Amino acid sequence: MSSGWRPFCSLFRHSTTTAKPQEWPNEFICPISKLPMADPVIVCSGQSYERRCIEAWMKLGQSRCYVNGTQLLNSAVISNLALKTAIFNWCQGAGLAKPSAPEPEDAMNYALKLLNHNTAFSSANGYHSKSLLNFGRSQTRSENNDDANVRVSEPSSVSSQDISVPFPLATKPYSFSSQPAEAHEVNEVSCDSELVAKFAARLRQSQALEQEEAASDLRKQTRTNSKTRIALCHPLLLSALLPLLTSRYSGVQINAVAALVNISLEKENKVSVVRAGAVPCLIEVLKSGHPEAQEHAAGAIFSLALSDENKIAIGVLGAIPPLLHILRTNEERGKLDAAMALYHLSSAPSNGSKLAKVGAVPILLGLAQDERSKIGSKALITLYNIAATSEGRKALFDANAVATLVDILAKHQKNRSTSSEEMQEQAVAVLLLLSQNNLRFVSLAMQAGAVDLLVSLCEHGNTGAKEKASTLLNIIREISSNEEECSDSILPRAQTRRWGRAGLTGPNSTTF
Repeated sequence: MSSGWRPFCSLFRHSTTTAKPQEWPNEFICPISKLPMADPVIVCSGQSYERRCIEAWMKLGQSRCYVNGTQLLNSAVISNLALKTAIFNWCQGAGLAKPSAPEPEDAMNYALKLLNHNTAFSSANGYHSKSLLNFGRSQTRSENNDDANVRVSEPSSVSSQDISVPFPLATKPYSFSSQPAEAHEVNEVSCDSELVAKFAARLRQSQALEQEEAASDLRKQTRTNSKTRIALCHPLLLSALLPLLTSRYSGVQINAVAALVNISLEKENKVSVVRAGAVPCLIEVLKSGHPEAQEHAAGAIFSLALSDENKIAIGVLGAIPPLLHILRTNEERGKLDAAMALYHLSSAPSNGSKLAKVGAVPILLGLAQDERSKIGSKALITLYNIAATSEGRKALFDANAVATLVDILAKHQKNRSTSSEEMQEQAVAVLLLLSQNNLRFVSLAMQAGAVDLLVSLCEHGNTGAKEKASTLLNIIREISSNEEECSDSILPRAQTRRWGRAGLTGPNSTTF
C-alpha cells in the first residue's frame, strides 16, 4: 500500500479537495451504503452492490434485491471485475484515492438503516411490490441502471403466442466434439474428492508442459461421461483450472477452455461455473486468445447462457461486445457458437437493450441478408429478441430494418426449402414487433413492397408464416384505416384487391 493512500471514510470526513459522494457516477455507488464501491459484486438479479453490504442485507433475512425487488434465489455473489476496474480508473483520472470497503459492523448498520426507513423490506416475507416500485422511482440509481429489470411494452394487437418463433435450438456448442473415448480414457470412474484434489494439484503445476498435460487429461476425462462432469465441477478444481484459460501457452489455453466447455454442458454445473468467476476469463480469451481457444470460449458462453440465472450476469460482465467481434471475424464454428450465445443472452431484456446500444443490429441484419451465411436464421431470432425492447426497435428503424427484412422475404419467396420457410417466418415475426402502433412502419413497409410478399405468404407459406403474415396485414390495414384518405394515399386499390384474395379485409371497405 502506498504511503499516499488514505482510508475512503477519511476522504469525506477530513478532505476538502476530493469529490463528494453525490459527485461520483451513479453506477459506482452502492445502493445500500450510498457510498462508492470498493469490492462490487453482482447478485442473481443483475444488480451490483458493495460485497459486505449485500452480505449484511442477506444476513438480516432479506431475500429480495433492494433495487428491483427480484427474488434472490441464493446468497451467492459474483465479483464485478469490470465495474471495479472502471471505479479504480475513474479515481486515478480524478486524482482520488480508491474507495475502501466498509467494516462489517458499518455494512450491517447501513443495511439496518435502510430497513428502518423502508417498510417495503420490513421482513423477508413482508415485501410489497407496490411499495418497492414507488420507492424505486425516487432512486436515480435504479432509473439509470441498464441492468435492472427492463419492462418491455408488448404489441397491443399481437400476443406473444402469436409471434413465437419455432426454431430447433442446439443445446451444445458446435465446438464440442463428443468423440469416442480413447483407449486409455476411463469412462466409468469414481469421481470423489481424491480425484478432484488430484486434478487440482496437477493443474497448479508450474511447468507449462505439465499444465497442458493435466488440462488435456481433464478435457478427455470430461468428454463423454455426464457423471464425471458433474463430480469434477468442484470449487477446488475450478479455482485451479480458470487461471489456465488466460495462459500465454496455446496448448495450455486451448485444452483448459475445452475442458471448461465439457464441464459446462451439464445443467447442474452452469450456475456453479459462472459463480466461480469463469466469465471474465472467457471474455479475455475472446478478446486476445488463440483462435481455437476463442472458438471454445464462444462455445462455453453459449453453454452457460442456456441457464436463465446466468444471462444477466454474463451481459453485465461484458461478454456481448467480444461475442459480436467473433461473429464478424472468426471461423465458421466460432461464429455459430457466438451467434447462439448472443441469441440466448438476448432473451434477457437488459441484454437486448445492450445489443442495440453496442451496434449489433446492422451486423445481424447483414448476416441475415447474406445468403452465403450459415447463421442468417440465428441472426433473425436474435433480432426478434432485440425488437422486444424499445431501444432495439429504435435501432432497427435507424438501420432501415423494414426494407432489409422485406428483402429477405423476397429472396426466400421462390425457395420452398424448410430453411427458407423458417427465415420467412422469422423475418415476419420481427416485422410484427416493429409494427406495433407505428405509422412510420406502414409507410416503410409499403415503400419496400411488403404487402404483395405478405399476401403470397398467406397463400403459400408454412402454418406459422401464414398466421404471422395474416396478422401483420391486418395490423397494416388497421393502422392505415386511421389515416385520413388512406385508401388513396397509402394503399393502392390493386393491392387491396390482393388482400381480398388472401381472405383479408381492405381499409375502410369490405368490397375489395
